[in-house]
Amino acid sequence: MHKRKRTKIERLWFLRSVPVAFLLFFLLFPSLRDSEEGKNFYKITLNGEAIGALSSRAQVFACMRQARKDLAGQGKDFILAESDLRVEGESRIFGVVSGKRQVIRRMMDSLNDHRKSLLHKSFTVKINQGYTVNLSSMKEVKALIAAAKDKYDEKNAYQVEIGADKDRALHVLSASLVSRQKKRQEEESMRAIFAAGVDAEIDAVFDSAEPDANLLSFQDFDLGLKGMSIEDRIEIVESYLPQKELTSLKDAISEVTKDKETNKIYEVKAGDTLSVIAQKYGLTVAKLVSMNPTLENENSLIRPQDELIVTVPEPLLTIAHQTEAYLEEDYEAEVKYVDNPSWYTDETKVLQDPVAGHRKVIALEMYSNENLTGRQIIKEEVVAPAVPKIVERGTRVRPTYIKPISGGRLSSGFGRRVRPRRGASSFHKGVDFSTPIGTAVKASSAGTVTRAS
Repeated sequence: MHKRKRTKIERLWFLRSVPVAFLLFFLLFPSLRDSEEGKNFYKITLNGEAIGALSSRAQVFACMRQARKDLAGQGKDFILAESDLRVEGESRIFGVVSGKRQVIRRMMDSLNDHRKSLLHKSFTVKINQGYTVNLSSMKEVKALIAAAKDKYDEKNAYQVEIGADKDRALHVLSASLVSRQKKRQEEESMRAIFAAGVDAEIDAVFDSAEPDANLLSFQDFDLGLKGMSIEDRIEIVESYLPQKELTSLKDAISEVTKDKETNKIYEVKAGDTLSVIAQKYGLTVAKLVSMNPTLENENSLIRPQDELIVTVPEPLLTIAHQTEAYLEEDYEAEVKYVDNPSWYTDETKVLQDPVAGHRKVIALEMYSNENLTGRQIIKEEVVAPAVPKIVERGTRVRPTYIKPISGGRLSSGFGRRVRPRRGASSFHKGVDFSTPIGTAVKASSAGTVTRAS
């Protein structure tokens, strides 16, 4: 009786323990079913180091993505690290898989040990086509451009704005200068329009109209800075670079704002001489001659509208600005000429000597950096009128020829030729000069050009 009862209990225990055993088997050991041809055990190796094992390939790559994400953290920098990941799949009945957090931690350690470089989010600034600098943030980009404009904006009336470059299809940014007051007025105007409607917009148009300068007194003008803009082309591109390729803001400001010798073209004006031009640009006459292949020596002849190369100290970034100023100044009236057809063109006679006048003016002066490029008189009050110089001058041209170029080399003179080219005359009725391409050539005498070659 007791033996039979014990057999029944043992059979019941066996039936109950089998499902539990199967449940424990599936929990403790990898699944026997896998989509990759029955493989259910994947050994992981990263950069030659054993990391552990997981039950599916998808889990391995999910852990790798998480390890990269955790390594980068929440920062803006981009990390480059060697990642030779190898996954070997097997089909096993028994095997111990690793915990996912353990696998992720080991992967992070391996990536960190094999880190190649840390790439920082940065901004590359290009000014025209000759200068490029890499800065660590957009804040530094604005500070760099602001440093160039602050030299002419003592009251900080203008701010740097960064926006998309409309001339470029790619994601390239550009910079501009915007009046703080004008921007504030536009924002207030827009709020008023939304609040009051069309009538407010019409009132704003009338309020913004400029008054007639002639109706204002000198005290009514608001003198000072009236406009600013960036003359050079600026391109800004987001990039990821190592720390060693970034330039400090201090060094970048020094490079952009300091003066550098830049070649410019100067157009000769009436009354100019080589010594006057050289002195104007801080050069010696010998240096000016060496810079211009069209000049033979210090005694070379120059004429109005000739173009010469000169050097001008200028910063990399050019800021155009306009200033309204009150001036009291002496001024000269324009010279008046009386033509005399019986005199030659080099004959003149002063009929009346000039006398300088005095006036008060409000002038809008245009600058490119520190160079005055233009001037517009807005209001003028003459205190003492100027007396003009009156000159009688001849209009008759003397029957002579002059050298039509500045410099050049005489390649063939006037007269009989020793060895003329085939087809050419043995007697040369003119003179030939050899000059660089682009040299200005003037008429050697008054007349009509019948042939040019």
